[in-house]
Amino acid sequence: MNAFYTNTFVTHLQDSWKVNPHLTLTAGFKSEMVYTNGTLPIAALPQSLASSVSRAKTIVDTSTHTVAGGTIPSYKPFLPTVGALWNFTPHEQFFANIQENMNSFAQTGYSTTSPWAVTSQEAFEDFKKTGKPETSWTYETGIRTNRPLFLGPLTGISSQLEYYHVDFFNRLGAIKPPNQGISGVGGTVANLGSVSTNGMDLSFTLRFGRHFSVYDAVSYVSSIYGSDFMDGSTLYATKGEKVPAIPIWSDKFAINYNQAGFNAQLFGTYMGVRPGTITNTVMVPPRFQLGFSSGYTFKHIPHMQSLKLQFNVSNLTNTRSWSTITAGDGSTYVGYPTPPRMFFGTVAASF
Repeated sequence: MNAFYTNTFVTHLQDSWKVNPHLTLTAGFKSEMVYTNGTLPIAALPQSLASSVSRAKTIVDTSTHTVAGGTIPSYKPFLPTVGALWNFTPHEQFFANIQENMNSFAQTGYSTTSPWAVTSQEAFEDFKKTGKPETSWTYETGIRTNRPLFLGPLTGISSQLEYYHVDFFNRLGAIKPPNQGISGVGGTVANLGSVSTNGMDLSFTLRFGRHFSVYDAVSYVSSIYGSDFMDGSTLYATKGEKVPAIPIWSDKFAINYNQAGFNAQLFGTYMGVRPGTITNTVMVPPRFQLGFSSGYTFKHIPHMQSLKLQFNVSNLTNTRSWSTITAGDGSTYVGYPTPPRMFFGTVAASF
């Protein structure tokens, strides 16, 4: 059992300048200082973190120890942000933002990418001297529109097109120093380099009168490792490979109908091919899933403000696929199956 005591100090200063009725500029910065003291007040029993070896008389535990822990700060005194908002028509808007962020060290224990997940006090002290928190620079720009239309049954549209680029620095990973650690458990945590992400999102809502609408959002993401890394004596050639478990293409849609107290929605999600390993040698197949919901709200009931009946179905077509995955090394990954078709009914009353 780990115990964490954290003091967080955040200051934020931001101002905006309305250049003219259509253009607004913003700028500011944030200071973030996080001081975490992690300890292991209840130590594990000797050999309890070891792995068994075939035909061995005793289990192997040559380098794995519980950790006394200590305090490691995460701080960035100046995290700037600038942005612009331009209403270039009564219905269209252009936006752009640039900002720097920091991710403080995770307050978790074994089998994670946290300084308190290392398996020796020596490794903890070494990371305390050389390790850095993960940081990122984010750049985004795009346009929005929200306007009425007079195209037969199509009466309005709301839409957004956005492009973003993110540079991640000092990403953390659990690795083994050469000839140290046990199978499946990182002996230490280290900064393993950078990741560069480019993405684009397009979403829109089409309105057909007051009762019917169609929504769709399609996304493209490409996250690329910036360097290779060593895990024990193994070199993983990850430079130029995509970050695993992230679908390159994805889509969400919803068809909505509302009339008085009645509502119904058919919705679906598509998740494209995902790399299953850090070297992209194994890919996870795409998946498509549908769902349905419907309900009715009764009004003017004696002694009651309203009574709502709701019915939902998840995984409408009972699709068999991997819902989430945990990426593996060069040849394997762990997949968690999508739950089967499920039905839910809800009764809610307001008095």
